Amino acid sequence: MFDWGEDFQKLLHDGIQGFAEASWGFIQEAFSASDLDDHWWASVVGGEIETVINGEVVSTVDHPGMLNVVVVALIPLLLVFIAIQVIMSMLRGSTAGLLRAMAMAVFALPATYIVTGLVWLVVTGMDEVSLWILQTGTEDGTDEAMSGLLALFGMTWDSDAQEVLLDENYIQWQWAVQDGDGGRVLVSFVLGLVIWLVCLVLILMMVFRLIGILILTVFMPAAVFAVSFEGSKAIFSRWAGVMLGLVLAKPMAAVVIKLGLVLSSLGGNWIEAAIGIVIILVAAAMPLVLAPLFAAVTGGGSTSVDQAGAGMGRNLGGRLERGTSRAGRSVGRSARRMVSPRR
Repeated sequence: MFDWGEDFQKLLHDGIQGFAEASWGFIQEAFSASDLDDHWWASVVGGEIETVINGEVVSTVDHPGMLNVVVVALIPLLLVFIAIQVIMSMLRGSTAGLLRAMAMAVFALPATYIVTGLVWLVVTGMDEVSLWILQTGTEDGTDEAMSGLLALFGMTWDSDAQEVLLDENYIQWQWAVQDGDGGRVLVSFVLGLVIWLVCLVLILMMVFRLIGILILTVFMPAAVFAVSFEGSKAIFSRWAGVMLGLVLAKPMAAVVIKLGLVLSSLGGNWIEAAIGIVIILVAAAMPLVLAPLFAAVTGGGSTSVDQAGAGMGRNLGGRLERGTSRAGRSVGRSARRMVSPRR
């Protein structure tokens, strides 16, 4: 029979320990499992994807790579952009515009795959930079560097026992380990739940960043093809801005976390736990903050289209005005000849 005294308190104790261990797992995975590796990249450029169960390969799928599929699907869009650019250049008498159209007709597809390779190099490089930032000031490696995050909440990682320990010097965990006070243990349980939730948000946002990078890479041909038409070239700038924001989100999150480790030394117990929760949330928000920020910095999402449209309107308007004026003068001369008396 369930004992609402001893059994309930043990349940709370186990729950706190479970939250602590899960939080540590989320922190680890946020900066390691979210790295761009061959398995993630195969979904973009293609390759063999193996399903392994209990150490055995049970199936192998030859994935075509969604980038290749999208490139083929968007070739008509490239032709439309090139056709519009040629027509507008001929109307304006622009040699540079014709050269742009011809260059993109030749180099659009190679440029797409060159940019794809650059994305791979930059993203993997930033992943390494993020781990390096977390490891600064430590000697034992990534696990020990990221275990500093647990110190924000009064926890430590025991690498020998492979478990998370609660530091009893912190009052919130003193309540968790002492017996006979279920009410205070409940407060520690709630705090453990909150810490688990913010760490869950951190790993979700880091995975969101990675998925966003993969999706932007898959649809990158549309941005590259848009350079063919002068009026839509800002599409590539916006794409590059969002991509840059997502790429830099991870090292920026690492910087924020290292900053939090320093700030946490200014307080203790409850204030340190509060600092840790806020720091984790700020680090998790980096993809959402930097992506629109860099997109705004690149700017001019519709400016080029507006300018091109206005220029085309001015050219056509000027041609129509000149044509109308010539037609009016011709009609006037004909009318004067008809009404003037013959000599």
